[in-house]
Amino acid sequence: MTHHLAVESIKRQYLWIDLHFNSIFAKCATDAERDGFRRAYVGSRDNLWEARSRIFLDHDPATKAVLAEFQANQAQIEAMWEAGSCEGLFALIATNVSLGSRLVTTGSAPAV
Repeated sequence: MTHHLAVESIKRQYLWIDLHFNSIFAKCATDAERDGFRRAYVGSRDNLWEARSRIFLDHDPATKAVLAEFQANQAQIEAMWEAGSCEGLFALIATNVSLGSRLVTTGSAPAV
């Protein structure tokens, strides 16, 4: 199952944002950026909580495609941060949190 990889990728995103929250928040220039970043943080956390209850399949092409894009974006975010570049960082974080939401929806909820 891809469950482990999908959940671990979403977890990595959330923990990275959580670890860098104060530093990134301090670089927000406007109230709109601060509000957007807060929404991204909460969205990332919510994605992690939801992903933990989902089942992901290895062979599902939708999961594979979204996961690959999600991981590539997260790597780009981390590289930008390490390089000290904030140009487009907030938008990329928000985009990747949205991709995380799409990734969560590729998993199926367990039967009750």
